[in-house]
Amino acid sequence: MILENKNKAICVVPHDLPDPPNPQLTEEQRMTDIFQVALMTLERSFVFGDIVEGRAPPVRYKVNGKPYTIGYYLVDGIYPSWSTLVKTIPAPQGNKHKHFAKKQEGARKDVERAFRVLQAHEHDKHDIDNSYDRVDEIPSIWTSFERTPTLIEFIENRHRIHNTQMHSQLQEDLVEHLWKIHGGQ
Repeated sequence: MILENKNKAICVVPHDLPDPPNPQLTEEQRMTDIFQVALMTLERSFVFGDIVEGRAPPVRYKVNGKPYTIGYYLVDGIYPSWSTLVKTIPAPQGNKHKHFAKKQEGARKDVERAFRVLQAHEHDKHDIDNSYDRVDEIPSIWTSFERTPTLIEFIENRHRIHNTQMHSQLQEDLVEHLWKIHGGQ
């Protein structure tokens, strides 16, 4: 199921999540419901699952001289302020913040365009076959010997993703970094 709001926020909802928002609710209630479903979907995505479960490849980089150890994605303002999501600044004040907003939005749109091209190419390349054959044999089951995180590691990794202070710090470091590189041009 795909949900879309007037701000063009699109979210693919797995089948085991709650039903879509009730159309008899007010617009504000509907948007709150959509946002809650979108957050639950984001929480369950493979991208964040790999980080939480300790399977994501190690990431180390510096921005504005400060070290970071978790990757990030460029997103628009509808997403939560997590350390892994760098949002634009909705009403930037000052040249540095305006410059950052322009660069962030431009890069995000470039990524979205590239993703759409890849999706279109893959869709054209493969005819989608929705007919399924019944399989009467029991699938083989194997034991995984991959290390799984302890409960404490799982919770710590989840808190790293949801760290709003790190989100703000990374965003401000990116503002300064971009200004040092491209400011005044």
